[in-house]
Amino acid sequence: MKHILKLLFLLAFAGSAFAQLQVPGMLDRSFGRRGVVTELPAAGVNYKIYEVLTQPDGKMIAVGRIVLSSSRRMFMLVRYNRNGTRDWTFGNQGMSAIWFGMDVFATSAALQPDGKIIVAGVTSPNAYADFAMARYLPDGDLDMSFGQGGIVTTDTSTFDVTAEEWAEKVFVLPDGRMLLVGTRQARSNFTYEQLPASMMVARYLPDGSLDPSYGIGGKSIIPMELLSIATFRSALVTSDGHVAITCSEVTYVHQQEIKRADWTLELDADGSLERNFGQDGRLPNPNGSGYLALKAFPNGDLLMADNQSHRIFVWRPDGQIGSVVLSGNSIMIDGYRFWPVTPLIRPDGRFVSVGYVEVAPGQNRRALARFYPDGTADPSYGIRGISFGPTYSIEEVLSLQSDGSVMNAANMLVSAGGFNLVRYSGDPQFGLTD
Repeated sequence: MKHILKLLFLLAFAGSAFAQLQVPGMLDRSFGRRGVVTELPAAGVNYKIYEVLTQPDGKMIAVGRIVLSSSRRMFMLVRYNRNGTRDWTFGNQGMSAIWFGMDVFATSAALQPDGKIIVAGVTSPNAYADFAMARYLPDGDLDMSFGQGGIVTTDTSTFDVTAEEWAEKVFVLPDGRMLLVGTRQARSNFTYEQLPASMMVARYLPDGSLDPSYGIGGKSIIPMELLSIATFRSALVTSDGHVAITCSEVTYVHQQEIKRADWTLELDADGSLERNFGQDGRLPNPNGSGYLALKAFPNGDLLMADNQSHRIFVWRPDGQIGSVVLSGNSIMIDGYRFWPVTPLIRPDGRFVSVGYVEVAPGQNRRALARFYPDGTADPSYGIRGISFGPTYSIEEVLSLQSDGSVMNAANMLVSAGGFNLVRYSGDPQFGLTD
């Protein structure tokens, strides 16, 4: 009898241990409620998230914007402990939302090595948008030594030109300087004629002042070819300090699109176009596709994700097209047709993509899949290569954590404007090594 009881105890223990095993790609049940943290604002308040930062200690910072009932727009930072609970040592009950005396709209964020947080976006003090960037201390308070009162704004308007600048992506460089990448639209103050749209990159010194060694007075403005509206898609900083940007330009007449061009640009470390990339630093994207995601492989190749045709393929460092890795029209995983949206490259060269599958007519589900560098699905991820998350959401954001787990953030398809954070288990032996 004792042997039977002992066997039953061992079986029960083994079953419990097995239940706690985290299969790579499955929802991490140690995070939030069964792998999900949901933030719903109070009545009259709206949240929107654009970035998730992971600190070296495993805590996470969700960065976006908050809109109050008074229509005030503020940068919003929410910090979470590793288990998904709010970190009450940060800001006010885990949230930092500070009114600057003007509306600000966050689009991107980055961590400094000293734990300070850079948040970038847009402000419009004079009805026209300007670059905006603020720096926060590790406890969520503003860093008053940065810019003026913790915030920096950049406007390129002159006496004869009115310009709008919209910052989309911020990077912290190894030497402590910062890069802001975005778009610029301008018109003449005399003829009111629209001027060519531009992509704009600004570099700042650690104190928030413009870096005079970059471009002209700290700013590099790259005119597009059409009298058009420019749209930023994605950007990254390469290991040699170059900036790669994907963007689109569209010309409208009577609200009808008449011409479109899509480009990948590369800038040298001094802000000039890299003449050895494509055609004098510009490379037309094939088939007129607009790319949302741009990532770098360890060997320097660029992984491109096209959200229109749902293709993911490779640019070589010289701008030549590599192989088409994935095509949304033909990706079948475990009987599901998978449409990739945003990829995330791991140090071992494999990459994860968040996307969606149609589980019923008109009903989409968010899903994650992992692929080998040649584009074949990794069947060890999730259940036979695919993992389902909560109901399909928009504005997908992915980040890789130090243990190889993947954090997926998305704004919810509800009028209240909430967001959710979803963590999928990793396999630490293939995670980050730093």
